[in-house]
Amino acid sequence: MLKTDLHMHTFFSECGLHSVLEMANHARSLGLKRIAITDHGKLLDARVNGTFFMRFENPFDDIKILKGIELNLADKNGKTDIPMRYIHKMDVVLFGMHYNYETGLSIQEYTQMVINAIKTNPFIDIITHPNSVDYPLNYNELAKEAAKYGVALELNNSKTHYKKIDDQNTKSLIQACIDANCKMVVNSDAHAVMEIGRDESVMPFLKELNFPENLLLNSSVEKVDEFLAERKVNKLGYPIPKS
Repeated sequence: MLKTDLHMHTFFSECGLHSVLEMANHARSLGLKRIAITDHGKLLDARVNGTFFMRFENPFDDIKILKGIELNLADKNGKTDIPMRYIHKMDVVLFGMHYNYETGLSIQEYTQMVINAIKTNPFIDIITHPNSVDYPLNYNELAKEAAKYGVALELNNSKTHYKKIDDQNTKSLIQACIDANCKMVVNSDAHAVMEIGRDESVMPFLKELNFPENLLLNSSVEKVDEFLAERKVNKLGYPIPKS
């Protein structure tokens, strides 16, 4: 069970079932110390909730609720659906390839798209489910570039648990991160309360491959806090749009 879970969805995403407070309360009951609410951007028809970013205050003192988003690719050059008017309020920004973008392209094309997103959007902190079968990537190339820009690659428990990703594919991703000295983060990608904090489907792979603890971002609460504090400067440097 994770103590920090940086990827989950509420009913502000079309795929989520519960509210922010329902997710937070269940996470508290499990003993989690940090959760990030990371609903999708608008290209997946999600509701980017301004009240959550601008006015919501954490009502609990035993868990920290982080404000985030899971962005989507808008074009091959790395443009995303980031709502810039809320960038200063975001604690963590995720980016992943999703069904809004065409499938059937080459590994090199998709790899370059994700690398373009990393290079052109310094506010991106984590690449979600990079081992998706629908958008195949060159893991060695991606891990090398992610490490260069200080971005972590995600090990997604839900995708493995629901058999949406081949196990050998996941092991190849982990090995690429070891070889490139690239940070990884284990996330539940919870869409319902019963999925929060779960890591049992992917942790055995990390143990099997002797993944270095210093590269596992959420091996401690302190490491997560330090990472997000370092990355925050990449969000505060943007001017707030007037409209």
